[in-house]
Amino acid sequence: MLMCKNLANGYRENRLVFLEIFETLPHTKHRAEEFEHWQELIHSSIENLTDKCEKPFFEQAHMGLLVEMQKNPRFKVWDISNRAVNFTVNNLKGIFFPDDDVEHLSIISAGRWSEIPKTTIILGEYSASFDKVNNVIFRFLNTASKSK
Repeated sequence: MLMCKNLANGYRENRLVFLEIFETLPHTKHRAEEFEHWQELIHSSIENLTDKCEKPFFEQAHMGLLVEMQKNPRFKVWDISNRAVNFTVNNLKGIFFPDDDVEHLSIISAGRWSEIPKTTIILGEYSASFDKVNNVIFRFLNTASKSK
């Protein structure tokens, strides 16, 4: 877990939770060991968050998923539906929100090419944070389009 601490960070800002994992969201075809590693990274970022502040629980959560991928000549397309989104949500369920059904969770995602791989999970209470989470996503996308 010590290695994971260097690859994960968690913090709160403006009533939002940010979980940063300094790797790209894994592909759904990965082996069990790679999912175990991803799970350790998620929980390391949560542990990092709770070292600094109290962990919130959202009755109705809005989640933003920002993924920065390194360019690879073998992959021209990066498809979010082939990534471990479900696995990630299931590792947050019960910790930050009660369930991942439509009454308790909404999700928005965005991705961009980057030199440094990173996945950022943003969580907030749906009614109070919907616009805040979406604004972080829009700034993320705007930054990507300006850097081209």
